[in-house]
Amino acid sequence: MAVQPRGDWLQHAGQHHICPLCAAAELYESDYLGALCVQLVEEGIEGEAATVVRELCAQHITAFGHASREAGAGANAVLAVHLARLVRLGDRLAELDSDSWPTTAECALCFARNEFVLLCAHRILAGLEERGGQAGILVPEAGGLCAAHFATCWQASPEGADRDALRRVQLDAVQRLVRAARVGLRGDEFDSARAEAVAVRATAITTT
Repeated sequence: MAVQPRGDWLQHAGQHHICPLCAAAELYESDYLGALCVQLVEEGIEGEAATVVRELCAQHITAFGHASREAGAGANAVLAVHLARLVRLGDRLAELDSDSWPTTAECALCFARNEFVLLCAHRILAGLEERGGQAGILVPEAGGLCAAHFATCWQASPEGADRDALRRVQLDAVQRLVRAARVGLRGDEFDSARAEAVAVRATAITTT
């Protein structure tokens, strides 16, 4: 299923102070599931959308439940999708021997999202090299990248100037959080809500 990715993910990250690639992934997933649910409503349970939904991973079938309600999908259509998933699981368990375990392949949404995130990573790397470019402004405003997506960008970049620009931006984000945490520990004009916000960003930026 093809979904036109949004172009405002970097601006969204800067406005909400979240990792730019997390923002890109979340927006893509939301748009994909929304479009999938609309298609499911239009086609019914025998259409292409139902087939895609039946193959969603655990994370995305959970998100599908919320998206389907927003799209106005009927309870019977949603139940039919889950029935098909249950029947398939039952068949797999019936054939399962004691030395194996059913593995879940990457679902179509996982694959499409990861491809889009990698494309966005390359756009960040290219943008960091542009003097006065959006990436150089909005990535720091967002508070840098989470640890997992910093690794994504690092691995996607060739050795050289773009890696150094990436390192500098991430180091700046870490140093800002260090200063914010120290201010909080001193108790200088620092409330509990801000302390929690710093803790959330610190968790993301230090945890792979």
